[in-house]
Amino acid sequence: MTEKWSEDKEKKILRKYRYTLTFRIIAVGLMLLTFYIIYVTALSITYDKTSKGEKLTTYAQLYIDWVYPDVSSSYTPLSARISPNLTQSTSIPVQREVGKERIIVGEFEVEKPVMTSFLKKRLDFHNPQEQSDFRFYVPTHPESGEPLSAGDSTASWETLDKIHEGTVAEMAFSTEEYFSPEELFELLEGYDIKVNWMPLYMGEMKNFDPYSVSGFDYGNGFGESIAFEPWGLTHGREIDEDYWIGSFFYMSAGSVEEAQVLMLENMKRIYQDDSKLTEAMFSSGNIEERIEFLEDEGFIVYGAVVTGPSKELLRLQEIEEIRGVQIGEITHWNWVD
Repeated sequence: MTEKWSEDKEKKILRKYRYTLTFRIIAVGLMLLTFYIIYVTALSITYDKTSKGEKLTTYAQLYIDWVYPDVSSSYTPLSARISPNLTQSTSIPVQREVGKERIIVGEFEVEKPVMTSFLKKRLDFHNPQEQSDFRFYVPTHPESGEPLSAGDSTASWETLDKIHEGTVAEMAFSTEEYFSPEELFELLEGYDIKVNWMPLYMGEMKNFDPYSVSGFDYGNGFGESIAFEPWGLTHGREIDEDYWIGSFFYMSAGSVEEAQVLMLENMKRIYQDDSKLTEAMFSSGNIEERIEFLEDEGFIVYGAVVTGPSKELLRLQEIEEIRGVQIGEITHWNWVD
């Protein structure tokens, strides 16, 4: 006997299938979630067992140290992360040294997708006003050899003269001629200051076209000047085979030669290990040309970023070779050991 169809029976069947469908959806969702968790966990474990995270972080730290005159990367070991879509990322604390105090002033963020050429990087300051704009003026025209100006004015010296002696400051300057790093340290001998960074001439406008060139014709007696966005010589980092920072030392008259050796070694190392990542991190940067110039001509500097007591920085006015002076951050006295 055939059971008579009714509206109640229809509702019962629909309710049954609705519960069954809901259960199946939940079951598939839980299964996918489980697979996702397993995938993400396995990916993270595998990634952490490689040195890819340390490699990305080290490339970023060297970029900060060499390209930014007034800040440096953290000295502590850092690593990177990987997302499910295989994008690597790292965040590096950036610090500024004024006097003998180092303050975290921002974060340097890097994202590296599977396609290295699409790497993204940015430096975010906690306070946008903390970002300085130091310029370094080459002494002579790279092509013609004609002397160039630095647009000198007395404003920076006047600032140092007016501020209270119980302060420390950061200062950048260019020089009237090219020096070796050792010669520049000799020029600054006898002054109670610390040298943090020196702009390097690496063959710009002669062996390659630099990423950015600023030219000025003041037309007011100061003459013409040219400023690049230079790479610079700074503290030294020894890097082991797994891209961990083996040791670190500050640049000084006694260690400046070792700093040069390490910089050239690190430039060669990162370019030979991964030229695509190096070019993406340094926005091409003419790495090969820079390495070749340093090997052939040695390290040539034309300025510095220094810090120390404000009145001690004012004493640098005695040095005739210093020009293009710019004052950075000024803060309370901390010049103590």
